[in-house]
Amino acid sequence: MTPDSPRSTLNHSCRVSNNHDSGRRLVLLHGSGSDENDLFNFCFSYLNIGFNIVSLRAPSKSSNGKGYQWYEVGGDSNQYDCSLLKEDLVRMSAEIALEKTVLLGFSQGAAIAYKAAKDLPLAGLCICSGYPLDEVKIPKKMPPTLVIHGVHDTIVPFQKGLELFARFRSRESVAILSRFKGGHYIDLSQVSIIQSYLHWCFALNAPN
Repeated sequence: MTPDSPRSTLNHSCRVSNNHDSGRRLVLLHGSGSDENDLFNFCFSYLNIGFNIVSLRAPSKSSNGKGYQWYEVGGDSNQYDCSLLKEDLVRMSAEIALEKTVLLGFSQGAAIAYKAAKDLPLAGLCICSGYPLDEVKIPKKMPPTLVIHGVHDTIVPFQKGLELFARFRSRESVAILSRFKGGHYIDLSQVSIIQSYLHWCFALNAPN
């Protein structure tokens, strides 16, 4: 797997880092109106601590003509066939196991991330500026989940993040909330928190 090369076997176009021999993987799902380069550049710059990064592109052009989207903004998340993402994650597990994979999503990508994660034995789930989906029931067992949200977010209000966090906390799984004084983005103050969370998830699933 070479740097920045899409994998033709996947359902989604993607950008890939070259640390594929690390045995640990971070999969990124961007928000509406963006693409696979957005989160990749952020995570490769600030979080690249010796693991493989795969950033997937949403399949549909954004309704405003800028970037891509997983489903129509304000629409039903079922417009996107989540089985496509699950198939890609399973295909990638031939190289690095799902138990050594953390899924990180931002905004609309966060909604798709936890919709997919509920059926997979992932090492962890990181939800950034996410929101609850009424059509998704969170099972008793979920991967350890980190919820990050800006208290001044005007796109996805902080209360939506709290509501989603409460849903995770009501189940039999670890859920952590990290808030910051900012809006609809991943603040640099959260970098060390995400790094610590990733190290913990990967260590938790390390062989005894």
